[in-house]
Amino acid sequence: MVMIKAITAKGRADVVLLINILKVFLFVMAIFIGSKWGINGIAVAIALVNMGGVVINIFASVKSTGMKINNHVRDLIQPLANTILMALGMYVVLQLVPDENILQVIFGIICAILFYYLASSIFNRDQMKDAGNILRKVFTFSHGESFDSD
Repeated sequence: MVMIKAITAKGRADVVLLINILKVFLFVMAIFIGSKWGINGIAVAIALVNMGGVVINIFASVKSTGMKINNHVRDLIQPLANTILMALGMYVVLQLVPDENILQVIFGIICAILFYYLASSIFNRDQMKDAGNILRKVFTFSHGESFDSD
């Protein structure tokens, strides 16, 4: 997203339009091709198109703004690491849940969100402080009393 904003800031709305048209076309094609293998095929196809979209954004940003690829790669490392840790954590947790039903799906989504947040918190101390503040507010009554006060 930052890459697209950089292109827009350079006044190249025409390039952003072409990128978006290309990505929509690839997205629609991915759905059609992935549908041959069911919902899992569609999910994989969309993931591949999204990764391809990042490559397209980087290429267009480098061409339009003159920014170096190293800057883009550095910006992508943390979200990629967070996503990998989230996927691994979710996979392990879902192996422990026995049935394939709606509860497993809901539990998987909740675990995915928690694992992503935890993975991003590992790399960001400010986010850990925010999480602590949120938990303190959640466990504080409206009168200013907390659970641990006597």
